[in-house]
Order: sequence, then structure tokens, then C-alpha cells
Amino acid sequence: MMRSVRKIEEVLRGRIRGTLLVEEPLRNHTSFRVGGEADILFYPADSDDLVAALRTARDESLPVIVMGNGTNL
Repeated sequence: MMRSVRKIEEVLRGRIRGTLLVEEPLRNHTSFRVGGEADILFYPADSDDLVAALRTARDESLPVIVMGNGTNL
């Protein structure tokens, strides 16, 4: 059973330094201003931060989607 979003947020905040947004509307991050809500949206501080987040996602069996600049979704 997957953990709640708030529990995952707690785990991530203890391991990453970048910006972490919870229940964030994707319309704020896409070129056409459309999209549903992301459970968690993460902007890494640097490549090491990205690695830490991806390792955490793997360890917690979390799905990951790399969005890029929010175009061509």
C-alpha cells in the first residue's frame, strides 16, 4: 500500500534541498495553462538533489514523471 502524500512529503523534505510543492495545479507550470493536480512537484536544487529525490522515489516505489519545461505534454 502506498503512503499518503503527506508522509511522502515528510520523507522527501528530510532528503532533498530543492523546491517541493504538494497538491500543486499543473496549470501553473505548463505552457497552455492546463493540467490536473500533481500530488508532489519537485524542482531540484542541483543534480545531486535530483539523484537524492530519484533514489527516494525508487526506495518508496513512487511513480516519477519528468516534465521538463511544461511544453508538449
